[in-house]
Amino acid sequence: MDDLESGYDDIQRSTSTGDLRQVIVSVQRFHILLLEKPRNAVLREHGRRLLIPLYAFTLMRALAKKVDATPWEKQLSLHRLIIDVLKHGILMLRSRR
Repeated sequence: MDDLESGYDDIQRSTSTGDLRQVIVSVQRFHILLLEKPRNAVLREHGRRLLIPLYAFTLMRALAKKVDATPWEKQLSLHRLIIDVLKHGILMLRSRR
C-alpha cells in the first residue's frame, strides 16, 4: 500500500501546485499502480492500453480548454477512499485466517 500512498501524495502535491501536466501524470500513475495490485498480467496490460491513451487525451483536452487542476483536486477524497477500502479489505482477509 505504500506505493498507492505515495501515488496519492503525488496527486495531492501536484494539485496544490496547479501543474496540470503533473496532475494528470500522477493520477495516471496512481491508477496504473492500482492495476498492478492483483498481479494479473492480462489485467495490467489491458488496463495500461486503456489508461495511457485515456490520460493522454485527457491532458490534450484539458490544455485545449485551459482547465486548471480543480476537477482533480475535488476527486482527492475519492482516491483516498480507494486506498482506505483496499486497506480495510486486506485487514478483513487477514482477520479471517
